[in-house]
Amino acid sequence: MTAGNDRRRSLRSEARDLSVMLDYGFESEAYRCENISATGAALSGPLGVGVGRRARLCVSVPDRVLLSLRARVVALRRIDGRDHVAIEFEGVPPSDKLALTRLCVHLLRCRVAEESRLALVVDRSPWVRAGLCGVLGFIGARPVAVASALEAITRLDEALHSDELRGTTVFVGRPMGSVNGVELGTFLADELPVAQCVLVLDEVADPSDAFARDPRAAQRLATVGKPWTPSRLARFLLTRPGGL
Repeated sequence: MTAGNDRRRSLRSEARDLSVMLDYGFESEAYRCENISATGAALSGPLGVGVGRRARLCVSVPDRVLLSLRARVVALRRIDGRDHVAIEFEGVPPSDKLALTRLCVHLLRCRVAEESRLALVVDRSPWVRAGLCGVLGFIGARPVAVASALEAITRLDEALHSDELRGTTVFVGRPMGSVNGVELGTFLADELPVAQCVLVLDEVADPSDAFARDPRAAQRLATVGKPWTPSRLARFLLTRPGGL
């Protein structure tokens, strides 16, 4: 637990040190990077710019520039007094592709660490629990693993009384012994609407197969299949259930 706390503190510190600028040639403005991918990024900041404007995205830390890419503003909207800007990269040189990939993963880890949310993994397989918790810990979450439905309910009850339940993500394995994972996930989603429940698909290729007996569950549960990559798991941790 101490190592996980140290990792999250380190990531939050790195997030504060990260500088994201849009350079328009005659002026530069600082933004917060909300999301980034191989083709573009979503930024938020105090200054609105016109759609179609060209700029250079510069991402740096105090001692070095991590990335500098040509981009074009493709969308703009104002939310809660801040302008949210979507930019599209105008080609990523081969020499920058590895740096961009590393930056994508780094920003995901920073954002998850800032949220510092509980991630409960419920699965009877120690291999699944270890695999999911390893990736969740890497991206800055607070993973807790349990092997049964009873342990899961007990841990969530503790979270409810300590006020850490809001924003919790529960990853439920499909085969759970005497309790079906779909049934457990649906029960938790109904009883705890402030938590998000995700059905873990181990070897199931088609998510619809998991809901064949209970189509209603498909509306209550998200699903995640292999490979359990940082970006796949992070999107659940960064989504606020019920619009929270």
